[in-house]
Amino acid sequence: MNNSIKETRFLDALESLFTGAEVDGNSGFVNLMRIKRGHFRSIRPKLMAAIDQRAEKNSAFREELFDKLHTFFSRYFCESGSIYFRHLPAFSKTYEHVYADGEDVALSWKTQMLYYVKSDMLVRSMPVDLNKEGKPQNTRRFYFDASDVEHKKNNERRELIYDFGEVKIKKGERVVHLKVSYSKKGSKTKTDDILRQSRKGGVSLSEDELQKAIDVFRRQTEADFFINKDARGFLREQFDMWMYQYIFQEETFFEKQRIKQLQAIKATAYDIIDFIAQFEDELCRVWEKPKFVRNVNYVVTLDKLTDEILNKITKHNGADAQIREWRELDMVDDEFSMVSLKNGSGSDYKFLPLDTKYFKDLELEILGVLGNLDEALDGELVHSENWQALNSLQRRYKERVKCIYIDPPYNAKSSEIPYINTYKQASWLSLMADRLKIGKLILGANAPQVISIDEVEQELLGQVISQEFPEWCKVCIPIVHNPRGQQGKNVSYVHEFAFFIYPNDKEKYIADVLKDEIDSRNLRDSGTESDRTDAESCFYPFIVKNKKIIKIGEVPSDDFHPTSANIKKEDGTMEIWPIDESGNEKKWRYSVTSVHDILEDLEIKSGRNFLQVRYNKEMGTMRSLWIDSKYDASEYGTKVLQSLLGKQVTSYFKYPKSIYTMQEILLA
Repeated sequence: MNNSIKETRFLDALESLFTGAEVDGNSGFVNLMRIKRGHFRSIRPKLMAAIDQRAEKNSAFREELFDKLHTFFSRYFCESGSIYFRHLPAFSKTYEHVYADGEDVALSWKTQMLYYVKSDMLVRSMPVDLNKEGKPQNTRRFYFDASDVEHKKNNERRELIYDFGEVKIKKGERVVHLKVSYSKKGSKTKTDDILRQSRKGGVSLSEDELQKAIDVFRRQTEADFFINKDARGFLREQFDMWMYQYIFQEETFFEKQRIKQLQAIKATAYDIIDFIAQFEDELCRVWEKPKFVRNVNYVVTLDKLTDEILNKITKHNGADAQIREWRELDMVDDEFSMVSLKNGSGSDYKFLPLDTKYFKDLELEILGVLGNLDEALDGELVHSENWQALNSLQRRYKERVKCIYIDPPYNAKSSEIPYINTYKQASWLSLMADRLKIGKLILGANAPQVISIDEVEQELLGQVISQEFPEWCKVCIPIVHNPRGQQGKNVSYVHEFAFFIYPNDKEKYIADVLKDEIDSRNLRDSGTESDRTDAESCFYPFIVKNKKIIKIGEVPSDDFHPTSANIKKEDGTMEIWPIDESGNEKKWRYSVTSVHDILEDLEIKSGRNFLQVRYNKEMGTMRSLWIDSKYDASEYGTKVLQSLLGKQVTSYFKYPKSIYTMQEILLA
């Protein structure tokens, strides 16, 4: 027996929305989508058997059941198969102000229950029809051929371009075929060529029509991929709310038969949710499971290697590939060859970085000369999706990392990750929240975290930090990195920001920085709360001989009162006490226990009447505004990299920071 229209609509929609659009490629995520689609098809017979028990064939209730299920589930599935707040109609009063249909959400309410996986284009061949004024004779027909587009292996940003293919006649109508591909080396769509070739094929296209067709195609390719952390709990909660609203807003009678039908709708919905959750939970477990390392290579400078190993390297098949890499990085000139490493000239190249990926059969021998690898290696570079990298490093580095520095995508127009527009900020904030949360687990007890950002997302990032680090201190420091200013109609931005996050202000977490000028001050305190009685542990003598501090005296009893600021002793030493010119007993700025930390910065100087203890302070607390020329990203970032690695380096590192900015951030 043929299925009804509503039954077919529901089952088709459930499969396509739950499993996502068909995608091509060989990436791990694409393979998971294929498995997910197969999983749904395997559970479909079980679902239909349960429905057959609850609703008779060809009955009015069966039609209503499929209609209600379609109404509910279509709100929470999107083109990528992700499960979240996709569409909420106006009658959903509870959320109409929070989850506004088709609009972004400031604090990621729509996506906070999700793992953000990636944003991508599901590029697939498809027809696009443009109709003017609703008249069939005015329809422009296109076919976008994406058969040669390879699915991206990584979450890289790549632009699509379009070329003229041909004009075909289908059912008596001309169809403009356009070839879709990824841009290579900055190539662009040749609009004029497409228009000209289309006219030769008998289709008089305008530039506006072509752009509209391309826009339609692009909108149908964009998708965000998420994994729901608790699909069962989320969907059941949403269904219960939907059911409650439906019953009390639209139902007018509650006879026994009707109650039984409503229970059947709920039971069927729960069955579907359980089927969905089975696979979504598995996806979640796969995502959360630490990943195996697929490949490990080592970079070793040539000075670490023996002459025997160097001799083998010069004759190795991988030598040419290594030399090409050095040349691309402007580390050697075009005349360089491995022979240059011999006959004494090798000293000029002793710090060249050798990558063992070109010499895998020699790798163990190379590592053998380094001894203890953990001690010899001075850094690790992990190439991975960043959440997965942090998750996989948990076991080894839990609570051991001394500092985390994050330079995320700023979500600005110039560096925007291609999220679908509807969820741009929500997706970005979910991405940030999950990575802040898991990064916190590997921070040591006294370790700060630093995050760079600009004005586009600075405010919202601050709120996410407060959410993930509720008890920590948060300081946002402006850094003038572009004194020439970024062009704008109203405001020219010269700065970006760095958030410093640390546990509390009771202890020292942010290191002092070198002051522009040495600040020499009397160690004796002055002003308010500077008397002996304000801090008893700060009243003690310095024992001095020949203007050198040889000892720190003990704190005396309360009834002891020195006769002078300087008291000569029989052994030739002198006691220096914190007593001012008027004979008032003051206190030192540091207690008897903490003064030992600054002894190297103390100096005995002659005052007007007494010897003084002077504190020559070269270091100072980090300032809340960085406004020095050394933070200029162009002068001390871009140009420094170009001088080291050549001008082509800017194609890899488009917005490098000043080396002084990074130095002060990492030393903080």
